[in-house]
Amino acid sequence: MKKSKLLYCISAAALSAVILAGCGKSASSGSSASGAASSAATSAASAASSAEASAASSSAADSAATSEDASAAASSEEASDVASSVAYTEVTDSGSTQIDPSTIENKEDSGTAQTADATPVDKDPNQQITNPDGKRLQIVVFGDSQFDNVRDNTSIGYLLHWYLQADVYNCAMGGTSASTVPDEERDMSDDNWSSRSFIGMAKCAVGEVNPDFFSDYHAYDVFKSCDLSKTDVFIVEYGANDYFMKAALSDIDRQDTYVGALYMGMKKLMKAYPNAQIVFCAPTYAQFFGPNHSYIGDSNMTSNGIGTLYDYCCAGMNIAQTLGVNTLDCYDQLNMSGANADDYLMDGIHLSEKCRKLYAQKLSRIILRMEGYSVSQDTDLDTADYNAIKATRK
Repeated sequence: MKKSKLLYCISAAALSAVILAGCGKSASSGSSASGAASSAATSAASAASSAEASAASSSAADSAATSEDASAAASSEEASDVASSVAYTEVTDSGSTQIDPSTIENKEDSGTAQTADATPVDKDPNQQITNPDGKRLQIVVFGDSQFDNVRDNTSIGYLLHWYLQADVYNCAMGGTSASTVPDEERDMSDDNWSSRSFIGMAKCAVGEVNPDFFSDYHAYDVFKSCDLSKTDVFIVEYGANDYFMKAALSDIDRQDTYVGALYMGMKKLMKAYPNAQIVFCAPTYAQFFGPNHSYIGDSNMTSNGIGTLYDYCCAGMNIAQTLGVNTLDCYDQLNMSGANADDYLMDGIHLSEKCRKLYAQKLSRIILRMEGYSVSQDTDLDTADYNAIKATRK
């Protein structure tokens, strides 16, 4: 069974300052934030941003097309699809609980993925969403089990096709991380590459390594069937497994760190496919359980010894924003918490059908704005008039 267009050349020191700034969360969201760190983080972010002032200026013009209303975007999903020069503020370890991730029994499982995608169904051709060249959108997904474990017509990948009428190539594989995992060779050469991580998939996408090392997985057939040169949007979605395996949140020049793998992988895609855009999807809120379904804690307050899952979210968001990549802040924008976890999560980690639809709608609206359409954050794509949406293209 088979299992942005703009590349910033920011210095490692400046980028590290942005990453280490972390990101803040209000008390109402369930995580403690550091007000003192906020000003320091802003200073660090400003220093990093000024290193690329001219690039940031160019990015602002490009990114303006992805935001319908800059003043309204500050507290909405539009804010996450515009590259930002301001890093999130730091989250402290104050009040967090440190645990050994190996004690979590509901963590990602690479063995539950489906091996076939639901057959796409097209809408009325007159409602076809296209790229600026008038062609059908092509979207390629690199991610983990949030995109892989469910591949029927309630899956995020299928719903992206439905809302955007796009060709979606879902190359996600459950249980994978952005970074190479500890038991993989740290000095793995391209000739004997075997890591299914994001950095590995990025290497495959740019032709640095042969993809046959993951030929036992359904994602291989999808990958081989895709002409990557036609891609309009790459979706990059990782973080949960990096948290479980305690990948470092520093050292951007190492592929075995979360930030390094994201940084190097997205740079490879941007260089090889300059006409494609990238959306980084941050990991989502989660709850962790041990033996006999005993509650351990949630992703706001449970540290793996390096940080909470929310810290991983922030590190990934900062990398994406520094590179000028579009983002979906799934952690905050899905509005999940302990109060609605039973409704939004199937097992504490993987999204329920209801939440997958919410996720797909938010991601689809971001992509529509990226492609020049004007779509508000409140637009329900299940009932939207697509002829009216098409008329809004800038």
